[in-house]
Amino acid sequence: MRHNGRQPIKASAIPPHLLDLSAARPMLACPACGRWAHLVRGMIPAHRSATGATFVNGKAARCPLSGQRVLIDVRPLDWAAALRQAGRDAALRRSARVTPKGVPPLATPVHRIAAAR
Repeated sequence: MRHNGRQPIKASAIPPHLLDLSAARPMLACPACGRWAHLVRGMIPAHRSATGATFVNGKAARCPLSGQRVLIDVRPLDWAAALRQAGRDAALRRSARVTPKGVPPLATPVHRIAAAR
C-alpha cells in the first residue's frame, strides 16, 4: 500500500486517548473517522469510513486518511504519563449544577372558568 501523499502526522500532535503505544504494535484511532487500526509500515491502513457517508458501488468510500503516514515521535513512557494526566484532568471536572426551578402556579380549572361567566 502506498501513502496518500500528505504530510506525516506526528504522534505528539495526537491526543493521548486516540493513541495506544502500550502494545508491541502501535494503534491509532483514525483522526477522520475514529476507527482504530494497527499501524502498518508507519501508515494508517486502508479502511472504509465508519460513517459511510459516501457510497461507491454500494460500499462506503475509503476514508480520506487511508494510507496516512504517522511518525511516532513520543516514547511509550511519555505517552503513558500524558494519558494518566489526561485521565486525572477529566476526573477533576465537575458537572454543571442543576438549579431547581419553582413550581408554576396551577391553572384555574375549566369548569370554574365556565361558571364565572
